[in-house]
Formats: sequence, structure tokens, C-alpha cells
Amino acid sequence: MERVKIPIEVQEKFAQLDHIQPEKLLYTVEGAAQKLSLGRTFVYELMMREKLFSIKLGGRRLIPYFALVDFVAEQVARSKEGRDE
Repeated sequence: MERVKIPIEVQEKFAQLDHIQPEKLLYTVEGAAQKLSLGRTFVYELMMREKLFSIKLGGRRLIPYFALVDFVAEQVARSKEGRDE
């Protein structure tokens, strides 16, 4: 999976979130889809394409909170990259 360089201004905005405690540390696929405002099938696709990190625990696929934040930060960075070109 190719990592996008996240611009410093995006990093600074996300750094401001460090003091926020997440509701949960691990989310089900359904819970992550809801948090991201995406469909469950699309979240599975993102995991299969290794765009969204997940772990398998007791037969369940779970997405850590930090993976949701990383995913959003990367999408913001990609969006900014597209506008700069």
C-alpha cells in the first residue's frame, strides 16, 4: 500500500484531536462504516485493498480507532494533492 505524504497543515489539524478520547478503541465493520459515513460493503472493499487497516480477533474483523483517523487523514491529503495539481 503506497502511503501519501500528509501535508503539515493536515497533520496539525489531526494533532489537535490527540486530547479527544475515542468512544471505543475497536470498531466492527458496521460501526466503522457508520463512523465514516460509508457503506459496509465499501468498508470491506477498502480492507481487502489494504486501504483501511483491520485486525482479526476471535473470528471477527475489527478496525482500530487510529486506522479510521489515518484513513480520513490520508483521504484529506489526497484531496488536497488533487487540488494542487
